[in-house]
Amino acid sequence: VHEIAHVVLGHTDGRMDVPRDQKETEAELCSFLVSMGLGIPKGHFEYIQSWNPGEISDEAFEQAFKAAHSINDRMNGGRHAKTA
Repeated sequence: VHEIAHVVLGHTDGRMDVPRDQKETEAELCSFLVSMGLGIPKGHFEYIQSWNPGEISDEAFEQAFKAAHSINDRMNGGRHAKTA
């Protein structure tokens, strides 16, 4: 899930200029959210936060939540409600 998150988050093409610590934070958080939704215990928030020396940015949270929603939507055949 973590590596899929990197792709969905655009870390392999469109958002390559994002600093590595933010990329890893976004991918770990996204992976955590998707795994939790599947009922699979995966990681813990302290590990996710360890990638960021300060607080996790609003941008990182926003990107991770959007990517998690996208991955969940694709796994469910597009049956999730669309959000603005």
